[in-house]
Amino acid sequence: MLIRLFQIFIFFLILGISSNCILFKESELDLDSDLSKLFGLYQLFNLQRGVEYETSVKFLENGVINGSTIVKVSKVARDYTLPSPNQEDTSGELVGSFQQSSNGFHRLYLRDLGRFRLDLYKFSMNPSYHGSVVVDLLNSTDSALQVVQEAFPNGYRFAEQKLTRIVRRDHDPFEIYINEEPSAIGFYNNKAFYAVQVLFNKKFEIQTTNIRLPRPLLILYTLDGNNFSSFTITEASSDAAVGSQSFDINYNIESHFTTDDSLVLVFRRTGIATDPSYFFAKIPFNQPENYQFYQVFNRDTILGYNRIKTNKFFYSQGKLIYREFDSTNSSNGEWRVDTNLLQAGSGNTSIFASTYSPFSYGEDSIFQYKNFILNFTGSDFFISDFDLNDASNSLTFNHATALCISPPPTTIGFNGNLYKNYLLEICSTPGILRISTSNQQLNLSSGNLLFSDGYTWNLNSNIQASIFNMNRTLFNLEAGVEQRRVELNHSNNSFREINIQPDINPISGYTPSNSTNLSDCTILDGSYLCVTKRNYTGLPANLYDPFIIFTTSSDGITWTDWKELKLNPVVR
Repeated sequence: MLIRLFQIFIFFLILGISSNCILFKESELDLDSDLSKLFGLYQLFNLQRGVEYETSVKFLENGVINGSTIVKVSKVARDYTLPSPNQEDTSGELVGSFQQSSNGFHRLYLRDLGRFRLDLYKFSMNPSYHGSVVVDLLNSTDSALQVVQEAFPNGYRFAEQKLTRIVRRDHDPFEIYINEEPSAIGFYNNKAFYAVQVLFNKKFEIQTTNIRLPRPLLILYTLDGNNFSSFTITEASSDAAVGSQSFDINYNIESHFTTDDSLVLVFRRTGIATDPSYFFAKIPFNQPENYQFYQVFNRDTILGYNRIKTNKFFYSQGKLIYREFDSTNSSNGEWRVDTNLLQAGSGNTSIFASTYSPFSYGEDSIFQYKNFILNFTGSDFFISDFDLNDASNSLTFNHATALCISPPPTTIGFNGNLYKNYLLEICSTPGILRISTSNQQLNLSSGNLLFSDGYTWNLNSNIQASIFNMNRTLFNLEAGVEQRRVELNHSNNSFREINIQPDINPISGYTPSNSTNLSDCTILDGSYLCVTKRNYTGLPANLYDPFIIFTTSSDGITWTDWKELKLNPVVR
């Protein structure tokens, strides 16, 4: 009998999940029937699955929203009443402290039934207590919080929207607020990655002189530009004061590079002590959420050193080459090679440069090209492989055209340590900009580097930004107010002009913006993706909302309308 009921239960459960139809009314069931017992099992399933409650509340001062406020929510005993005369009370079990969003409402999430105290704090620089309200949520079918007691100064009024019962989420309930523009990290292993610092609307810590909040790093990634996954690197959590925006602890992404199977983010932590600390987040391409976060092995124990040149990381064949300042090389630093990503116990040795080594010359022009390290000295290249074998003589640099001979190229560009497949010559002469490419197979005995004719714009212009992909490179060119976006196809060295992503259309309550920044974008396998933050008009700077928006283009010509990205990160 139980097996039969269970089979019927599973059948109706699958039917109910896959359909929006109402199959029957509970009042019409025969209490002794199999169907009634089945329905009881279904209700038990939902009960065990659990629910939570979402509501939005706001506090009005003389009928309007006045200033920035925080609501601290505490669960209290069923017989709790506010102290008389009214004063700040810290008793009870803290649920969370929630900042108001741009529309003035505080979005609250309650996991349990019971009695709650909502304490209102108003702040500019320092928080000040302004009163409390006691509410009951005693029945899962309640449509609103039941106000039991209020204690506010004259002119204050508590307002509430409809209470909604939602399925209990796996993570701790919160809203995610965005307080900066997302940064495109690049495209690796068929995934486009973005990073943005966020705050959780529940994690505000009300202190005597300030309101503090942790700001972890959120990583977004997508395969197709429409479906996104995300996770937080909670270890890289900055700590800031809301009013002053001053940081006691601050984690900044200084650089990034790739290994054979992972994306590595390089963090610099400041604010705790005089000397900065460095950390790596190694993010596997196949399972990004299973990242490894660790502090860089401190090779030098003398304070004041162990400063890493974070814009110079080169990786190939299990070896990391980087620049470091320590107690014995405090002025110019030195080049070193490491065999295990600067973890404790890894092989770490100094590079002793020979006459033809790229490490013998200025660091500003040193770069990686495929599995080689090169240094451009103005007319020649010096070259080394990752086993630190140097070319026996310097390589000759051959310009693509006589136009680039005088003056010499202003920049030797390369692809930001992402894929190391293309070498770029960016040549600027009066009235012309030329981008030339080389993709020849180098070896330690090759005699020169050759460049293609490339792309020419007959204006006094510059490259405002560029992004790279295994298949394509994208440039933003500027000449005064005029802009061009140019795509380099790596398969045949051809160039074409494409369209810049569309402006963010003016919508009531939003700030119109011209979103032409290439730094918002990345190149997917067959399309383009741009991600940015939606901003509001006429609001205090410390109000946030969880609105990241994105647009895509399959051909670089036609772009989709901006859409809102829903965030549901993995928080470990």
